[in-house]
Amino acid sequence: FQSVSLEDELKVNVEESKESSFSIEVANPALKKLIPLDKSNLIGKALDCFMARTCQKSNFAVNVSLEKRIPVGAGLAG
Repeated sequence: FQSVSLEDELKVNVEESKESSFSIEVANPALKKLIPLDKSNLIGKALDCFMARTCQKSNFAVNVSLEKRIPVGAGLAG
C-alpha cells in the first residue's frame, strides 16, 4: 500500500424537523455531474444505516457539505 495525503471533508448539520430531508452540497459545480447528491450516495446510505441502528423515530433535516479532495474514479476509494 502507498499512503497519500488526500482527504474529503464532510460537514454535517442535523436539526429536528417536521419532515425528514437529506441534501448534499458541493462547492465544485463539476462534481454535481460526477457524483449522486441524493440518498443513493454512500453518505445517504450510511445515514440510513445509522438511523435504523439507533431506532430514530423523529424527523430530521440533514444537510451535508462535501469538499472533495480525493479524485472521483481515481481508484482511491473517493
